[in-house]
Amino acid sequence: FLVRGQAAIYLTSTGKARLKSLIVFAFAVVALARTFAPAVGGYLTEWYSWRYIFFLNVPLSLSALILLSLFLPDVKARDDDHRLDILGLILLIGWVASLQIVLSRGERDDWFSDPLVCTLSVTAACCLLLFIWWELNPANTRPIISYRVYRSRHFIVGSIFVVIVGMMLYGQLYFVPQFLRGVQQHSAWETGLLQTLNGIAFTVGLYVGAILMTRIGLRTALGVGATIFAVGMYFWSIRLTPTISDQQMYLPLALTGFGAGWEIGPISTLINSEIPDPLLGEAMELYLFQRQMGGSWGIAILTILVDRQRSFWSGRLGESLNDYNLLAQDTVRDGSGHFMGMGFPHSQANAAALGLLHARLNLQSVVNAFLDTFRYQAALGIVALLVALLFGRGRLLTHARHWIVEMVR
Repeated sequence: FLVRGQAAIYLTSTGKARLKSLIVFAFAVVALARTFAPAVGGYLTEWYSWRYIFFLNVPLSLSALILLSLFLPDVKARDDDHRLDILGLILLIGWVASLQIVLSRGERDDWFSDPLVCTLSVTAACCLLLFIWWELNPANTRPIISYRVYRSRHFIVGSIFVVIVGMMLYGQLYFVPQFLRGVQQHSAWETGLLQTLNGIAFTVGLYVGAILMTRIGLRTALGVGATIFAVGMYFWSIRLTPTISDQQMYLPLALTGFGAGWEIGPISTLINSEIPDPLLGEAMELYLFQRQMGGSWGIAILTILVDRQRSFWSGRLGESLNDYNLLAQDTVRDGSGHFMGMGFPHSQANAAALGLLHARLNLQSVVNAFLDTFRYQAALGIVALLVALLFGRGRLLTHARHWIVEMVR
């Protein structure tokens, strides 16, 4: 839907009208949905039922159908050859669907110890290889995906960058609510409000990045967005504690949202800058597909990291909790005294104090695991910055100087 919406704008408008239409499209998709959807979803979940979130799609879809039928011109293909690449479609579905299921269920089902995950992994690998072979086969005169877009250097490097952007964007969107709900016990409404702040920053970053990208250069704009995102994740890593306040989250939420939004305009412009108009629709499809796949990979990797690091920190922190650790002895003694003051027998008071200490250890292990994921995402921002350098041709310092001048103005 996103791809065809943007392609329709490119086909039905030109010049300034196209730019205005794309701005309106971005405002509807990003400013409205990305900003207000978390708060609306949190409100419905908190006071009604999370199932109402899905019902929201019904009136929106009906409205879209009415608008399409009334206002969108019926732009049809110029050729009369409407054959569909059935084999290519089957192979595409085979490897994409299998891979998505593996990424979403792998951690829960202990990855390759589960027969279904193993089977789907082999299916994804085989279908991917066959899909590439068939789409490049001269006998396939109507391939479902044209690889001609990869002749562009900008598209190749941009594809790498957009996968990293997807990993950063969707990783943050997934794990910040996980921390708010699972560790800090925020309500769905409170979590939605904090995510709304991130969405507002994302929207501001999107428009500021789109306005300044032609002045400072697309390559420099990519580097700026990646740097801002990495700085935001750095602030997450130094501020995150089990008792972090909402006010301390504002800055990292704003920086990561602003940086991620800033990158959308430059990367979507640069990746298609060398693509001829007949291939523009396919280039957009691949662009969004790669971003979504990057998000799936990012969430899967971060889920593995959280699980592994939680076990690591639990063992590491638990090493110091023994009979020879004076601090641990004092903590248990104080806790036992507190419970005995509440009327607990001595044995039950000791057991309760040990249980409380164990709960605190588990909590700190989870927080440390989230810290590691935020450091990982900060590293992704640095990697994105390095990839942005691949776009450059020795003028990076000049672009940086121009950007500083523009920001001062």
